[in-house]
Amino acid sequence: MEGIIISDLERFSKSRSWFRTLPLQGRKFLVFPWKGQQPYNPFTPNVEDSEGLHWWVWEADYIDEIPIHGIGKDIIMRRPVIFNCFLRGIDGEPDHPHLRGLDVIRTNNPGFEVSNYTKHAKKEHKRQIKEAVKTVVNIYYAMMVGAPEWLKEEEVPESHSESHLESHSEVPHWTRPKVRRTKSDFSLESPKIRNKKFSART
Repeated sequence: MEGIIISDLERFSKSRSWFRTLPLQGRKFLVFPWKGQQPYNPFTPNVEDSEGLHWWVWEADYIDEIPIHGIGKDIIMRRPVIFNCFLRGIDGEPDHPHLRGLDVIRTNNPGFEVSNYTKHAKKEHKRQIKEAVKTVVNIYYAMMVGAPEWLKEEEVPESHSESHLESHSEVPHWTRPKVRRTKSDFSLESPKIRNKKFSART
């Protein structure tokens, strides 16, 4: 399972130019098990496995939209991971620091400076993935004990309703959730859709 966790987190780390959207101090994300790989984005899914159990990553701000319920959701909420602008590591060619986002990170974080940006970016990427893997392994074992139903890969009939999911005989409903789960994805939507969603929340 740890191999799948590492693979899914590395995949997520390469899915965006995080130097543009994440702050230096980091932002909370939630990781949860779901059927099939998490698509890269709404336009380029790049999903090679749509059946096996994988680990999806959503920003913690969207906790209400995570398709996990009951004890499973509580386990996830209590174990967030932190990712910052160095999540992707080296972004671009080593000989072209502008393509790796250094200027963007400096602009977004006045006063930030490192002697070796390439070394720092690689080190930060490895550290964040390593810490996230530890957290997800803890989530996995906590779910094995408290919510094992979310670690099964069987297809569940569409007839299972929200009320059934909230019952003590909680069963996963494997309908694939929407792809967008980061603020950068939210910015890709049209203003009309964003305004409609904002109005619905307020």
